[in-house]
Amino acid sequence: MLQTWNNIDQTEKNEHFQNIQSFFRLAEKELNKDKEKKRIKEPNDYEGDPETVNVWHRCITMYFQSNISSNWEQIEITLRKIKKGKNNHA
Repeated sequence: MLQTWNNIDQTEKNEHFQNIQSFFRLAEKELNKDKEKKRIKEPNDYEGDPETVNVWHRCITMYFQSNISSNWEQIEITLRKIKKGKNNHA
């Protein structure tokens, strides 16, 4: 196979190289498209209602699994999203 590669001219080698590059660009585009589909929207703020805490927790957990890998960023977002509650401490 190497012998065959060495026997073709530079123009044909460039054509093969461009085809390979095109293939990888298309593959990357497809992979990124699937990633975008999997993104989950950031949940609404948690307003301190004890009856909705479980649903909100599941929503924010799914959001983190889909979008955020940094533990520190997850903590920051969680603290930012918690509002109201008794004495404004949800």
